[in-house]
Amino acid sequence: MAWRINATAGGGVEMYSAHGNGAIHCWVGAPLDEEEAEDRVDMDAVEQDRKRKRKRDLIGDIVEGLTKKPLTLV
Repeated sequence: MAWRINATAGGGVEMYSAHGNGAIHCWVGAPLDEEEAEDRVDMDAVEQDRKRKRKRDLIGDIVEGLTKKPLTLV
């Protein structure tokens, strides 16, 4: 079995299964109604904002660590 996230169908998730007879099946979820789709978009935006903030914090920590250490040239 394998799955793919952020697929265009099935609410963003597709699952594939291989069978002993050589068949491969694709499983997708039921399509989202308009309200569920809007909720998912809102949650995706929140998740993207969270990831951006985490990246900014990490870069800030790196810069702070580099600027607080005294630099001596030999």
